[in-house]
Parts: sequence; C-alpha cells; structure tokens
Amino acid sequence: MIYSEKFDRYIDNDLVVYRYVRRYDKLIQCKPRVRSDGRRDLRTKAGKMLYHRLIWEMIKGPIPPGYQIDHIDTDPSNNKLENLRLCSQTENMNNPLTRRHLKESHKGIVRIRDFGDRFKEHFGISMKDNRSLYKNEWRWYISHNRTCRWEVENADT
Repeated sequence: MIYSEKFDRYIDNDLVVYRYVRRYDKLIQCKPRVRSDGRRDLRTKAGKMLYHRLIWEMIKGPIPPGYQIDHIDTDPSNNKLENLRLCSQTENMNNPLTRRHLKESHKGIVRIRDFGDRFKEHFGISMKDNRSLYKNEWRWYISHNRTCRWEVENADT
C-alpha cells in the first residue's frame, strides 16, 4: 500500500484508492465519480483530480508540464498502469487507436453551414440576422439524430 501526503490518499496493488477516516480508525475505499465523457475523478486534499492522473502521480511521480496521461487502448475506464503512458499532446493524438476513435466519433456530424440555405428558407432569415436562433436550431439538429426540426415538420405534411 502506497501513501501520498500530497493527496492524503492510499493506493493498493489493485489500484484502488482509499482514504483514512480518523473517526472510524480505518481505511475507506474512495469511489470515483464517472463523468459524462467516461473518465473518472476523485476529490483529494489537492482538489478534484482525474483518477488516471492520480494513479500515475501516486505511483510514478509528478506529471511534467506540457505532458498528458494517455489511455493506450482509448478506454477511459481502464486505468491499469500498463494501459497508461506519459506523452505529449501530439503523441497522444497520434495514437492509432485515438485517431480511429476520433474519426469514427465525428462521422455524420453536420456543421452549421450544411443547412444554412434550408434554415433561411424555413425561417426567412439568415444566420447573420439572428445568430442565437440559428445556434439553438443547430443544437436541436445535433441532439435529435441530425434531423432538422423543419424537415420533421415538413415530413408530416
């Protein structure tokens, strides 16, 4: 079991993080919070910290400025030490699995300019006339499986 005074946390061989509770005089397992992007974070003495960064700093030492911790298999829930590596942002983005993952996640994303003419036809205004309305329509467009609100309305008729 390794103790870090900086974070006031303990970590065991299975990479489970514990904190000491004086009231009960025992170690309690820290349960990380799962964020919307799949990564986990914990509150520590030093503040809120990503779980994989905490593991790296407790076992391997501090992360130099300008460097990141990369999940080699691009799975943010896999925080095993053999799956983590210290690298620059360029090296992180050049990880073949990361590049494939990013490429697949951006398939089919529609940019605002892709439906500008249809927006103008439907509302009778351009993006320059009412930028906030245009932005809200775009958000709706992305959040509803890339189907325009005006296309849905026109499809019913």
